[in-house]
Amino acid sequence: MVKKVFIMGVIITGLIGIKVLAEQDLSADIPDTTVQEPAQAAQMAESLPHDEDNESSEAAPDTFLEQEVPGTGIMVIKDTYNKKVFVLEVATDSTAAAAGVPVGAEVLKINNERVRSLSAEDINSLLNQNNDSDVVILTKNNKEKASYNLKYGKYTVVQENDNRFLLYWNQIAPKNLYLKKIPDAVLIKLSTDYQDDILAKQAFWKKQKSHFQMGYDTCMTYPEQEQNTCLLNLVNTINSNINRNRQLNIKSGGVARQKDGIPIYNVNQIMLQNTFQNLGDRY
Repeated sequence: MVKKVFIMGVIITGLIGIKVLAEQDLSADIPDTTVQEPAQAAQMAESLPHDEDNESSEAAPDTFLEQEVPGTGIMVIKDTYNKKVFVLEVATDSTAAAAGVPVGAEVLKINNERVRSLSAEDINSLLNQNNDSDVVILTKNNKEKASYNLKYGKYTVVQENDNRFLLYWNQIAPKNLYLKKIPDAVLIKLSTDYQDDILAKQAFWKKQKSHFQMGYDTCMTYPEQEQNTCLLNLVNTINSNINRNRQLNIKSGGVARQKDGIPIYNVNQIMLQNTFQNLGDRY
């Protein structure tokens, strides 16, 4: 009986600790990209470790796993301000790498269709399908256009070798979250506003992943039958705090715009637009 009471006390204490961890001052972590200077955003991003630093087999040989996936090996990024699409990453063993597709090149067309109306997620899906056909992309790099006829093949990606961690982390993180350092060849071609946005968001989500990792490690010290409950509580607590602070950020932005003399109708429209933009960033 005493042993059971002791175990329950440890579990309750641990859950309280996780709640406190997740309820750290997340409002300080939410980036306000409307006022943040580019240098500040870059400093925020550089102050945290990049994913590619962690992917070194020498640093953490058991943390990551190589996996073969279908596609051309191209990942793109879309500047939401000027609608331009750029090659963000090219897998080293992919058909795109073999063809010489350069990182930083602007993607103009795919299969003779312009890409400005497509989302980055749709473009990445289009370029990384599992089929036997070819895909033709038209790019522009340093004012020179080039066309590439690529076959869908197989290429290697490095993923975290902990399916349980990813199962719960993916309930917090946005889809297609990119936490690696943006290559300079890409960053210099993005609009200043989008540079601020993407660097600030990376810094924010790296901080959330660090919070989650600490809570996850704590949950793994619990008895096995209690671990899933602990992880669900952790996910729900972090998500609740993120959503609450997003709404506070949107409201504070609306108040600031009213003080600047913007009519209340226009302020409401801006706040509504920001709400949908934030939902898009999450999902």
